Amino acid sequence: MRVSINIVTYNSLKDIDACLKSIFNQTNHDWRVLIVDNHSDDGTVEHIRATYPTVTVLQNFKNLGFAKAQNQALKFWDSEYALICNPDVVLAPTWLAELIAAADAHPTYGSLTGKIIRFSDSDQSTLALTPEHIDSTGLAVTRGRRFYDRGAGEEDRGQYDQSGDVFGVSGCVGFYRRPALEAVKLPSEEGRRRQRFAADQIYWEYFDENFFMYQEDADLAWRLQFAGWPAYYVSTAEASHRRSGFSHASGEVDLRQAISDRRRKSQFINHHSYLNHWLLLIKNLAWSDLLRHGYAIVWYEFKKFGWLCLAEQRTLAVLPRLWRLLPATIRKRQVITQRRRTTPVELRPWWQ
Repeated sequence: MRVSINIVTYNSLKDIDACLKSIFNQTNHDWRVLIVDNHSDDGTVEHIRATYPTVTVLQNFKNLGFAKAQNQALKFWDSEYALICNPDVVLAPTWLAELIAAADAHPTYGSLTGKIIRFSDSDQSTLALTPEHIDSTGLAVTRGRRFYDRGAGEEDRGQYDQSGDVFGVSGCVGFYRRPALEAVKLPSEEGRRRQRFAADQIYWEYFDENFFMYQEDADLAWRLQFAGWPAYYVSTAEASHRRSGFSHASGEVDLRQAISDRRRKSQFINHHSYLNHWLLLIKNLAWSDLLRHGYAIVWYEFKKFGWLCLAEQRTLAVLPRLWRLLPATIRKRQVITQRRRTTPVELRPWWQ
């Protein structure tokens, strides 16, 4: 088995059929599907077991979050590649074949992605790709360290039909090389205690479990870049995604648009996004880059904090948790720094 297809579900009954049908329609068949369910109560698990008997299902007794559940999946099978896939994603029939071929042809790349486009609820039942608007062609980042999906919301006019390097891959559907994941996994003392492992054993995290969900893909992308495992975009591989959140094609948006975007998101999303953004910076931002781009980073954070103080005070409730997570986050930063194979100077072309 070359590919483990890992899907985390949480009340995903309305999405999972379209996703699994697109997987079983793949032209490449050297894969197995593993679903980790985060305590759904809408019949998701029962439906999968009754309808797709060849799919392996692990069922958690509470919602452990995306990062923890994906780590469970990544440890279950030792496959050559791992495809991280959301249940609201539909893959074109040649998606896996094209990504495997690209990964085999580019062995130095740690992660790969294709052109991900958006669909509405009405499109999903037909499994049809809708080429009007792009959802993601990989992750990009601004000088202020705001991560976003490249091309998000743009009309697809062929502007992303050229394959090439990207900073990282979106967590909605990302293709990872196993040695790359092993090179950047992080030790977790909290996870070790939770699992009651022996003192000489280490509980490893591929996705940082303190993130719960949101921006864990950007964190992993940054760690992979530092460890010398870049990301590659395959323009001919297509998938579609019904995005529940909202993102812009450009990292630079004016204040009015930024405020509008935050109001369109739920408090849950804003809460975790703000916490995880700070964890992302503390773990990965090099001191030399802080000196070089500090003006952009501080200005962006100042504007965001001002808005939270004025109109979104509930989000500031994450600050005590950020303080509690600070020691563990600094320890993770030390591990990341020790493993660097790419210098901050070499990564500077990505900070647009």
